[in-house]
Amino acid sequence: MRILTAVLLVAGVILFGVILSHSDLSQVWEHVRQLGWLGVVAILGIYFTAFLCDVTAWTLTFRDRPLSARWLSRVWRVKIVGEALNNTTPLGSLGGEPVKAALLNRHYGVGYRESVATLVLNQTIAITAQILFMSASFVLMLRSDALDTSYHLAAGGALVVLCVLIGLFFGFQRFRVASRTGGWLGRSWLGTRLDRALGIIGDVEDRLVSFYIGARRRFASAICLQFTNWMLGAVEIYVVLDLLGHPVTFTDAWLIEGTVVLVRSAFFLVPASVGTQEAAFLIVCGAITGSPGLALAVALIRRARELFWISLGLLI
Repeated sequence: MRILTAVLLVAGVILFGVILSHSDLSQVWEHVRQLGWLGVVAILGIYFTAFLCDVTAWTLTFRDRPLSARWLSRVWRVKIVGEALNNTTPLGSLGGEPVKAALLNRHYGVGYRESVATLVLNQTIAITAQILFMSASFVLMLRSDALDTSYHLAAGGALVVLCVLIGLFFGFQRFRVASRTGGWLGRSWLGTRLDRALGIIGDVEDRLVSFYIGARRRFASAICLQFTNWMLGAVEIYVVLDLLGHPVTFTDAWLIEGTVVLVRSAFFLVPASVGTQEAAFLIVCGAITGSPGLALAVALIRRARELFWISLGLLI
């Protein structure tokens, strides 16, 4: 895994370097300068709101914990630390999850079985909302003349794969596939060795099913919050392009964000999506605005915001 990580990171850095070498950096810098300090504050405010939606959605999965300002602040701190590791490790959205569970246990007394269940729930809810967001983006892509048919086919294929995967992921939880398979193995010669592990898996799956069946309002509210989280990414692009003097419709901003999210999902093993995210911005945002320099400026502003948030998480 370390070798693969190093290879992907080097490839991403090379791609990023190629993009920079073929760009007019003076023009890109002129675009970035138009943002101004008020623009920086606006972007950080939009992302803070999006992150708060994400945190609140996760907090809703703790059925026995109050939805209070104090508990939200605790989950916020754990979340920002874990996400900083998610963006800097080679395991995509899983690198910081064990750290979140450990922090919840060490500082706030949350048992590992409960924290693991909430983490699985939050991932399921986030991916479900992501698919809803990307489905809307795909519809907008089909109606847009900025991208040709090859992009439609690639995006449609990737969306189908993600839908199948989340369907299987949810089905495994809802129908207790892991514990049923474990129960079958438990009757074999491995039974005594697997007994403790099967007990843990069964308990976690019970918590998942209990949430899906007994907390439907919380489940629906969490999906709405996560969908808002993804949508605010499009709001951020809309505001950035307006501040840079090249306003676009919100539909175009949604299309750009949806494509970037799709690319990040496809290349999740690349640490922080270095290079791949910039390439997505260059292709789609460049096609819509007609200015590759402007597209790269938007990509670099997004990257700067991410680095700020990652640094804050690592500092905490």
